[in-house]
Amino acid sequence: MPVLGRLAVRHAAASAGRARRRLVDDLDRLGLPHELVEDAALLLSEMVGNAIRFGDPLPGNVLLVRWGLVKGRLLLRVTDGGGRAKPQVRDAGPFDTRGRGLAIVEAVAAAWGVKRGGRGVERSRTVWAALPTRQAEGRPAGASVEGAGSLR
Repeated sequence: MPVLGRLAVRHAAASAGRARRRLVDDLDRLGLPHELVEDAALLLSEMVGNAIRFGDPLPGNVLLVRWGLVKGRLLLRVTDGGGRAKPQVRDAGPFDTRGRGLAIVEAVAAAWGVKRGGRGVERSRTVWAALPTRQAEGRPAGASVEGAGSLR
């Protein structure tokens, strides 16, 4: 599976913008549809933001961000050093200023999920999301699948 982008970013809020810009540049260079690029940028921003808010950093105070094409889908992955709670969709109220990240991922992605790896200092958690690359494919309702999404 060809990896289109691989980026280690600081475990800091500004990293969401850096990762998003790099993703958009890579996808635009490939000539992928504008709507796909916009959806991917939104998903990656939410995923990196969640990893910064709720995840521990990997060694070196970084997150690993990757994207690639797999069987007609664009697969996005953000790996952090794990955290206390399993990522899950929350019900945010109309006046809540947080808590919508994974609800957005679920609404926009064709599928998404969480994969855990390692233990102790080597522990990690990867949140992934997939988008269909063909314009003819509709956007199915979001589906969470534990542990899926192979992008090395």
